[in-house]
Order: sequence, then C-alpha cells, then structure tokens
Amino acid sequence: SLGKYLSISIEIIIPITKNIEVVNNLGNILSMQLDKLAKLYGINIIPFNNQSNIDIVDAYTAKGFIYNGDIYINTDLADSSTKVHELLHLLFGSMRYTNPELYINLIN
Repeated sequence: SLGKYLSISIEIIIPITKNIEVVNNLGNILSMQLDKLAKLYGINIIPFNNQSNIDIVDAYTAKGFIYNGDIYINTDLADSSTKVHELLHLLFGSMRYTNPELYINLIN
C-alpha cells in the first residue's frame, strides 16, 4: 500500500519540479535580456538586499521600486518578474505623456 502512494507522489512531484526549473530558466533569460536593454538605454538597475545600507522609505519591504529614475531590486524579496514589473512602470509612465492615446488603449 505504501509503495502505491510513493509511486503516485513521485509522478506528481517530478513534472512540477521540471516546470519550476523551466520557469526559473526563463526568468533568468528574461532578466539577462532586461539587463542588456537597461544598459543600452542607460537605465540603472541596482540590486540590494536587506543587509544593504539604503536610506529610502519602505525599501526593505518592496520587491523592487523606482527612485530618481533608477530601478532598485531587493534580491531578498524579488522574483523573476520584478525587473519586468519595474521596467514597465518606466515604459508606461513615459507613454502616458508621449502617447496618451496608446497608453489609454493599453490599460483599458
């Protein structure tokens, strides 16, 4: 009886593990591409952790944020989508003023 449960558990765990690895790999690839884009366009992406000495309100409770045009990523909290999320704030913020019609269409 115990062998049946172990067999079923193993069959369930293996695909989930593989999917997590694929997602993590895609996240790493996306992160590297975002780093290249940031460098190309002069956007600073500043990694920090909860032991860093950053004097910005709420810095240690956020995964990431934008401060003075720089993207800060809290490596203790961030996941693979954090850089994308923060970069999109810059993109949409710029679009809101340079192409308001496109901005409104995208958010609706």
